[in-house]
Amino acid sequence: RALINAKFLEDRMIQDDSSILRNYMNDHASINGFLDDYAFSIWAFINLYQATFDEDWLHLANRLSEYVLAHFSDDLSGTFFYTSDEDRRLITRSRELSDNVIPSSNSQMAKNLFFLGTFLEKRNYLVRASQLLMAVKEKMLRHPSFHGNWGMMMLYLSEAPVEVVIMGNDSIAMRAEFDRHYLPQVMFAGGEQEGSLGLMQQRLVKGQTTIYVCRGKTCKLPVTSVRAALKQLEGWTGA
Repeated sequence: RALINAKFLEDRMIQDDSSILRNYMNDHASINGFLDDYAFSIWAFINLYQATFDEDWLHLANRLSEYVLAHFSDDLSGTFFYTSDEDRRLITRSRELSDNVIPSSNSQMAKNLFFLGTFLEKRNYLVRASQLLMAVKEKMLRHPSFHGNWGMMMLYLSEAPVEVVIMGNDSIAMRAEFDRHYLPQVMFAGGEQEGSLGLMQQRLVKGQTTIYVCRGKTCKLPVTSVRAALKQLEGWTGA
């Protein structure tokens, strides 16, 4: 179901220039997307990559992020406006910063840029994610209950997530085994082949599926079972 919905968004709602339209009726898409349309679509595609190891979803997330950086940026504050510079001019352009039941679009973009910066080795994304957090840090510390998603972002920056890389023919099956466990501080990458991500280079062992548990590009000894990888995770995540 996730793949069906993602393909619909890619084919019908995302335009050739990587802009998003937010309304669809009678086979016609309309209305320019707002920042949250981009932020949560990007997050969905990042997670779809982690579930399927299909890099196309990661690259689509990257293209949408580049569009956000080009058309939503507030250069003075380092945050993002809620509307793009291609919308009709308003008296003022608002910014959505505080998290509520649904996270704010800015906090979600910070997480998006952090994950994409890690996966794609884009330092400018990681720097921008940190700048976004610093823009709200003072308010977040005073009113943490209104900045829950920002708090997760602070955790990512203060204690980097663990990267689990699964390489080999059984990579998807092993990936599914990890879903039986609550691992919020883990980022997943992998596939049957090495692909284009730096995290995966020179890690394919012919004839076996290998799991690497890493943090900050430093990895523990490779293992060949999910149980052994979970044991390695215990010291880093409390799994």
